[in-house]
Amino acid sequence: MISVKNQFAGDNLEIEFSGEPIDTRKITVPILNDVNFKPVIDYLIQVIPKNTELQSSFEDFSEEVNVEKLGLIKETIEEIYEQFNLSLENLEVQVKDEDQIKKLEENEPEDDDLPF
Repeated sequence: MISVKNQFAGDNLEIEFSGEPIDTRKITVPILNDVNFKPVIDYLIQVIPKNTELQSSFEDFSEEVNVEKLGLIKETIEEIYEQFNLSLENLEVQVKDEDQIKKLEENEPEDDDLPF
């Protein structure tokens, strides 16, 4: 399991990824104006081959001035994490299906009664 700690710090969202299959990595997402999650998504693409789900947590931000905006940012980043985990599940199902197809193909008898 990859632990993802999220914390709003000033005009940034500080994200720390840590856990067994990866080295600890910190990503800072500026949130003052438009929020660009591309650095997070790029990192998650690199992590997909580890085939390890994310478990995220957020530090409390209810005392912040712009709670509504921070809430929207939190919802968005949680959706990104959720979709990442779903993609891992889909990859797992796809690999199992491919393995089953290979087994079926290997067990098919060859038909030697063909006229040619």
